[in-house]
Amino acid sequence: MALIAMILVVEFATPSEFVVGYLYTAPILLTSARLSRQASPLQRRKTAQNTMVAIVLTLLNIWIPDPSRVTLATISNRLIAAIALLVTGFLSDRNRFYQETIVQQQKQIEASETLMRMREDFTLTLTHDLKTPLLGAIETLKAFQSQSFGPISQAQHQVIHTITRSHQTSLQLLNTLLDIYHNDTEGLPLDLTLVDLTALAEESASTLLDLAASRRVHLWFNFGDAGVRRSLWVNGDRLQLQRVFINLLVNAINHSRRGDRIEILLESQASYQVVKFLDTGSGIHPEELPHLFERFYQGQSERQAKGTGLGLYLSRQIVAAHGGTIWAENRTPSGALFGFKLPIDIVLLDVGLPGIGGIETCCQLKQRHPNLPILVLTSHSQLPLILRLLTSGAQGYCVKGVAPETLVLALRSIAVGASWWDATATQTIQANLGKTSLSVPESTSPNLTQREQEVLALIAAGKSNSEIANVLYIAPGTVRVHVHAILHKLGVRDRTQAVIMALQTNLIPHPEITANESSSRSA
Repeated sequence: MALIAMILVVEFATPSEFVVGYLYTAPILLTSARLSRQASPLQRRKTAQNTMVAIVLTLLNIWIPDPSRVTLATISNRLIAAIALLVTGFLSDRNRFYQETIVQQQKQIEASETLMRMREDFTLTLTHDLKTPLLGAIETLKAFQSQSFGPISQAQHQVIHTITRSHQTSLQLLNTLLDIYHNDTEGLPLDLTLVDLTALAEESASTLLDLAASRRVHLWFNFGDAGVRRSLWVNGDRLQLQRVFINLLVNAINHSRRGDRIEILLESQASYQVVKFLDTGSGIHPEELPHLFERFYQGQSERQAKGTGLGLYLSRQIVAAHGGTIWAENRTPSGALFGFKLPIDIVLLDVGLPGIGGIETCCQLKQRHPNLPILVLTSHSQLPLILRLLTSGAQGYCVKGVAPETLVLALRSIAVGASWWDATATQTIQANLGKTSLSVPESTSPNLTQREQEVLALIAAGKSNSEIANVLYIAPGTVRVHVHAILHKLGVRDRTQAVIMALQTNLIPHPEITANESSSRSA
């Protein structure tokens, strides 16, 4: 009120041409702010009172202190000021209402989060407490089965087997709950390695053959347009991906009718390896599709079996952790499709690819995905082909018929960012370096340091990073830094191309010259 009184004195002490009434907006807003923590009816009453007082005083200033100077402009100005004060009071009341609503919603959210944490903590504690006696019970039942406490009859053996299987199912559910809780709170750690999805699908299907047979459901593999079995390689966690296969297969088996067939489709797309599970069950209600991968969601469809609502949620966590996508859709005329796709981290390319050919395919893949590693598999080892592979951007080369363990080693090397060139290719390059030259831009004049030249020479000698570190008495990490700098200065993609360019531009001695000099010294 003191502020209103001050404005009142100023307003009535000035001529009516000066509209001081706009200053009443300050006490209106201050009243709203000071009363923001009081009850809502009191807030609104106080704000309305101050607003009406300000409007009345503003209008009184038309006649006070000098009624003889009243004009149409004076009346208009005072009316406009009164309207502005009314709008200010209304907006301040609305703003206070919105603030109260936001505070209430925040409290509700905090209460919900607290309740959720309490439920999750309770679930985690209960899961831990149940897991220990379950493990003890399973071990005791196994001791009975092995007749550690004396002989048992066939009927007793069957009963104990049934109880053991039930306990193991409960234990698996508890482990799933624990995994989901840790994944939600701490993230899903992955032990990445090179994984063949085709082999993993076959292995997972073999473990579920008994379940499929008990439901009289047939499992059938389809390799898409390829028509024949082929490997689908990804960089992933084998154990976690196997859980995805088993969860989706169990889901398809449980929701299939007797005599149905489940199709497991494995195919490779431009940037993804795709796996689909197709059944011929009753399908899924369209309104349920967006919620299928939510935690504890079971749905109300007519599909036969209902689970815990955790398998699909866990599968979504695992696929998302691999940078992939999981989805579900209905099939026509009946059935459902569950699928997931994982990004391709490496390409195994056959030079004899029909159509545009392997080398052109390699060039196009590199244009679209410059960081995609490509390992070439071919039955040829001629120098022109090898040089074309180098210029097309391939990171590796293997001759067909190589031992499986060697091919896996090459794939793993490419997957982690290294290069892999078959011994035949390396020998061909070295034998023909003097006869055939690579095209090197004339403007290329890399300024390598003395240490970088030493590292490059050791790379040309076939030394690994750890071996180079031992020879030069430096850390392996320092070697990696030098290698990165060398590749950047030479403008090449990998170590092999760096060595070829260095030999052609005489940055390092040619191996044959070095060998001759060594022989001369020995003589």
